[in-house]
Amino acid sequence: MTMMTLQKTSCFVINLPRDVERRARMEAVLNDLRLEFAIVDAVIGSKLRPNQLEFFDHFAEMNLRPAEYGCMMSHIECWRAFLASDADRALVCEDDIHVAPHIKECLAALDFPVDGPAIVRLEGFGSFTTFSVRPRQMIGRYGLHRMFTDHGGTAGYVVDRRSAQFLLEAAPRFRNAIDIEMFFPTRRSFSGIDVYQFIPALIMQDEILTRNRSVGYLKSNMGDQRADRSIWNKRNVLQRLKGQARPYYQAIYSAWLRIFAGKMRLIVPFK
Repeated sequence: MTMMTLQKTSCFVINLPRDVERRARMEAVLNDLRLEFAIVDAVIGSKLRPNQLEFFDHFAEMNLRPAEYGCMMSHIECWRAFLASDADRALVCEDDIHVAPHIKECLAALDFPVDGPAIVRLEGFGSFTTFSVRPRQMIGRYGLHRMFTDHGGTAGYVVDRRSAQFLLEAAPRFRNAIDIEMFFPTRRSFSGIDVYQFIPALIMQDEILTRNRSVGYLKSNMGDQRADRSIWNKRNVLQRLKGQARPYYQAIYSAWLRIFAGKMRLIVPFK
């Protein structure tokens, strides 16, 4: 009989040193869940020097805001910290999240994909995305589904050592915001990594859960510091009307996908 090796998962939490309330809250949440964790000081994008940004091969062509560079470098630092640790897997998360009570049992039971480099998303982001209907794995009521289309957010995901090394080696080629590089297959600057999603989600950012109405210390540090935000704000009347009609035609499209492609299109719930 083959013995299954228990995989050690450590949590790496990105936190700006000045955000002491966020840090205290995350420490309380993770201690309550009995998850091993380390705090990784977030990189402040406005304080990055030009020679640090030359890490990116295409820096001269990148059109990111300082906060976006800071966010990207913060995740890269998490991958480095993980690879320097003795953990087999890393849960990388940001410090403004809500966490489902079953997260620890899901992490313990997770059969991490070994077909190639992969990322397992725990986060829901409130946007329509296409997934496989058939889950790769079921853990209680949580299914692990292959993800095929764009999904924003980097507030909670799991990588193994091979996948973290793959991302770290790909990082110099990044041209876009970190969530685009990780979770937008049509826009990322590299290929060769698969993405899976827990449905329902196990993590949700406060601003997504509250529909962009976060207040106090959980209000997003990113704010309007996204290059894509200006495009969103400049939508014309036709584009806004299309946005309002999206849930209806997405339902029709999802039904078609289920019947003919074995896929589904939905907004990942958080439960």
